[in-house]
Amino acid sequence: NALIHMDGTKIMGRSENLTGEPYEMSGEERILYYTQEFRGSYGHVALLGLQRFIMPFIGGARGTPYAPDVLKLTHIDATYSQGGIAGFVHPYNGPVDTPQRAATADIPVHVALGRGDFFDVVSIASLEMESTEMYYRLLNCGFRLAATGGTDNFSDVWLDPSGGTARTYVHVDGAPPLTFSGWLDGVREKKTFGTNGPLLFLNVGHGRLSSGAMLEPGEEFALENTDDTTFDISLAVASLAPLDRVEIIVNGSVAHTWGKADLVGYNPNEVWNLSTTIELPGSGWIAARASGPPSEYVGDAFPFAATSPVYVVRDGHNYTSVEDAQFLLETINILWDRVETRDSFNTDAERRAYSEAIGQARAIFQRIIDGL
Repeated sequence: NALIHMDGTKIMGRSENLTGEPYEMSGEERILYYTQEFRGSYGHVALLGLQRFIMPFIGGARGTPYAPDVLKLTHIDATYSQGGIAGFVHPYNGPVDTPQRAATADIPVHVALGRGDFFDVVSIASLEMESTEMYYRLLNCGFRLAATGGTDNFSDVWLDPSGGTARTYVHVDGAPPLTFSGWLDGVREKKTFGTNGPLLFLNVGHGRLSSGAMLEPGEEFALENTDDTTFDISLAVASLAPLDRVEIIVNGSVAHTWGKADLVGYNPNEVWNLSTTIELPGSGWIAARASGPPSEYVGDAFPFAATSPVYVVRDGHNYTSVEDAQFLLETINILWDRVETRDSFNTDAERRAYSEAIGQARAIFQRIIDGL
């Protein structure tokens, strides 16, 4: 996906390339599709699979006709009406250990209101560990987003890393043949991992499945509270760049680690087949991630990959964390304080639309906190 967007008052990319069809250089094994990025004052969203542009290109850009702060709800809804998907790209480029620091992006507002299909855990324009921390907080509130990666480069700027420095791998059902609609469906189904190099193939088994059967990211165990709490983890890992840590993440916390001692004998031509068991007595989710020291084989600060989760739902109840809901609620409150202080709105209607969306998102996180 190549994203056409506006940087200030300048269009970046050739607008005529967005045709609603794969670009003419596409083939059986590769598809190039031009689409759009919307840039707001508190984060950017990728609008994938568009048939036509959604205007305007920007919001919250001082010194332009589009100075007022604006959420991305209208753009995301318009993307859905065209059959596309939308997600959050290069999300966090600084510490997110407090709501004050995390309030640089309006992502929690959109996710609470049911907007967004994917979240870039990897990008050269954001921090992997910090972005992934916020991704896990959203998962811990019961929201489901695909883990993805996107380079965020300009193909005509020679200093930028090449496209694909960060990327998304998707399990596309029925391929070959590879189709763009099939790829979009795979992202919708969260059958993904985001990476700047390492390859992670996670499978999770349980006694309720038939012998040898396992689930992959995006799939769900529907269990009863009386069912076994042990899950079998199988992870295939490959990486040109050396890794020093491969982890299984359960409900946002590290449940198992393979460290340097476990990864001795690194060979870029081999696949590491790792396995373990973990305990999960309630509902939740299980994912994997990998990282390593700086390497010449990646165009980012260090090798990193993270998968979408496999979900575990017991007695029909999703896992939610009161602590993470409180964190995100406070983040939204601080975001709104900043928007009010900027007071970039041209009309009362603009201010009211933003305020009402904030109120709706607040109510959703409060319901999670209250256990409703």
